[in-house]
Amino acid sequence: VWPTFQCRICRLLSSALGIPVDYSGTGWSMKTPKYSKESGIMRDLQSAAQLQLLVYAAVFGLFGQTAEGRQALLFWWIVPVLIGYTPVNYVRNLEHADCEVSKQMNCLRNTRTVRSNAILRQLLWNTNYHAEHHCYPMVPFFNLPKLSELMDDHIIHNECRHFTTQNWEAVKPGGWIDQQAAAGLKKED
Repeated sequence: VWPTFQCRICRLLSSALGIPVDYSGTGWSMKTPKYSKESGIMRDLQSAAQLQLLVYAAVFGLFGQTAEGRQALLFWWIVPVLIGYTPVNYVRNLEHADCEVSKQMNCLRNTRTVRSNAILRQLLWNTNYHAEHHCYPMVPFFNLPKLSELMDDHIIHNECRHFTTQNWEAVKPGGWIDQQAAAGLKKED
């Protein structure tokens, strides 16, 4: 669990400082080049990260003053994050793995949709239909499968059609995680 949060904390702090990082939170090893200043992506990301840190500080400042407030934070925020974030993050991040990174916000290119079982679909409110969710966020979760049928031919990254295949592509020897790590090592040489 700690490595997940360490990467998340590093990503948040680096982004707030305007330093481009990949999912590791410590450097840039993705296939696409770092964001240029002209694109405005880092400026937008930096502003969002600074706002997120400000909200965290305000919440902890407001609720952290009393024992009851700290207990509420622990019970309603910290413990659920520790228990639930890692498995949900494992599912969520892979829906963007090995996809394009660009300012154009082309949801057909920068995310993928995967098939999953009914339990996982219900727990994640059908957001495994991720490209559809990004293209049309106003569509209710229960209509995402219908939207997927209409959009299927237009989604670029359909090479990993099932949740299990997607996860295997990430963790297998030579998979997405190894490729990203190898790219990071090349840049250090």
